[in-house]
Amino acid sequence: MAGLPAQSALPATVVAGHLRACAEELSRCSVTDLGEIAEVLGDLVVGQRRLSSSLARFAERLDEPGRVDLPRSVDKLDRAALIEVLDAASSAAGYSAEALAESGPLLDEMREFPDESTHS
Repeated sequence: MAGLPAQSALPATVVAGHLRACAEELSRCSVTDLGEIAEVLGDLVVGQRRLSSSLARFAERLDEPGRVDLPRSVDKLDRAALIEVLDAASSAAGYSAEALAESGPLLDEMREFPDESTHS
């Protein structure tokens, strides 16, 4: 993607910690405005796509001998199993992004009628 540096300036553990902390905060947010919900979902779509790409890259690195420093005692089958799990998680994050993206047209349609309250 244009504008993104080739490599993060922060260690992956720091970035993942921030991701977890942000997800925890987001889970506690009380969003009631439809416009804010649409904005948050848009950000989540992008985030899920990035997460999917990150997990896929982790799997690719594990699949390339010498890219990840693994103890010699790690069994090839265990490594293959971990790669499969990461690939599945990558796919799941991608599917989640696509499912969230499907909400866009619905939210747009709902926002066309801001004066009509749906609260009973």
